[in-house]
Amino acid sequence: MQRFSTLPFITVISILTSSVAFSQSSCSYILHVDVSTGSDIVGCGAEAMPCASINYGIGEASSQGLTDVRVRTGSYNEIVDMQTGINLWGGYDATWTQTGTSTIIGGYSLGLTQYIAVRANGLTGGTILSDFTINAPDALIAGKSSYGIHAVASSITIQNCSIFGGDGSNGSNGTDGVNGTGTALGGANGSNGNAVGSLFCDDNYTPGGAGATGPSSTGGGNGGLGGKTDTDCSGFPFGSNGNATGGTQGANAALYNFLTWGYLGAGGGTCTDGVNGNDGTAFNGNGGNGAASSNTLSANFWLATTASTGTLGTNGTGGGACNPNNESGGGGGGGGAGGLRASAAGTGGISGGNTAAVFAVSSSIQLLNTIIYIGNGGDGGNGGISGVGAPGASGGSGGIGGGTGAGNGGNGGDGSAGSESGSG
Repeated sequence: MQRFSTLPFITVISILTSSVAFSQSSCSYILHVDVSTGSDIVGCGAEAMPCASINYGIGEASSQGLTDVRVRTGSYNEIVDMQTGINLWGGYDATWTQTGTSTIIGGYSLGLTQYIAVRANGLTGGTILSDFTINAPDALIAGKSSYGIHAVASSITIQNCSIFGGDGSNGSNGTDGVNGTGTALGGANGSNGNAVGSLFCDDNYTPGGAGATGPSSTGGGNGGLGGKTDTDCSGFPFGSNGNATGGTQGANAALYNFLTWGYLGAGGGTCTDGVNGNDGTAFNGNGGNGAASSNTLSANFWLATTASTGTLGTNGTGGGACNPNNESGGGGGGGGAGGLRASAAGTGGISGGNTAAVFAVSSSIQLLNTIIYIGNGGDGGNGGISGVGAPGASGGSGGIGGGTGAGNGGNGGDGSAGSESGSG
């Protein structure tokens, strides 16, 4: 552990290295505590009949009108709750001579839901804590912090002590995102063209395939129209002139980018195939931010923070539709629908707990001949893994051109996979 010389959230602090500045009152005001031989019974506290725990001794001292509690050497596994005007003096041997230090080993408070060794709440008059080794407990619950001495609105003097901060616990991980579900619809095929030389004149375009539909921006574009067999049917119903035309361009997907994803294919010439529409694309969500070290107080304790949840990506876009061509060329295939996005993003992780050997809020703490050591802060939890979008569908095939040398319609572009959600 590292030696730590600064304390957070303290209103007034005085750190001295002089000899002991405060001593006990007359022996007539002293109560005794011995973890080895004492008993927590009403009226305990005499040298020959000490109390067993520090907290019970503090209560007896208060009820008996005493101001000082002597604590024999040994380890005291309890969260010591100091009281105004009841000074604590550690390090006594079997003859009640001061020879060293007593050890306080803190724990988890069910009432406060916190890990603490010594608590000072609303103490006035510079109550003294002297000659103790204070071991803050390591926090075990995700995101919880560890406190050696936790003081709120108090005035206390700490002398001849060694205070060891415990480790804050690691934060918990975020929950994983939920994958997109469902099957995207494919685009419809284009219609076949007619051959030149047909008995009847035909100046109609060959229909293109319809683009697949889907929610929001997932729809594919419609296929382009196939080329006309004839351009002049004035001699209807006969009089086919065989003057074929090129096909028309297909339609863009519901969401597209110029000349790239989801963009339409160009129309084919009188003897060339149409151009395939472009594939759709996916838009991934952003990952959530990492949880920052907690600097938020709640009820005078550090509060673990939660990182932001990753954003959901958008649905995959539909593919652009292609087009047809010549001699009553086949209609273009419709674009396939894009895949659905992930239905839930990964949530952010929770920050790790902090460590504080001495933590004071609106308090005056005076340290005399006291060494403070800090523990380790907990690591923040990982963000949840993003959900994955469902794949997009393929575009429909272009229709077959009529007659020898007639071009086929181009295929519709594939719809994209739906985007992933971000992780926290």
